[in-house]
Amino acid sequence: MTTITHIGLSVPDLDAAIKWYEQVLGFKLLAGPSFNAGDE
Repeated sequence: MTTITHIGLSVPDLDAAIKWYEQVLGFKLLAGPSFNAGDE
């Protein structure tokens, strides 16, 4: 393996986590979160 293309993390506050990764690490959100039926 030469690159990492996807990771999954569980966080208590998704909006805060996205904001932190964007502001602190400079990551860019490419696609919004997805949910499976029954997850909500």
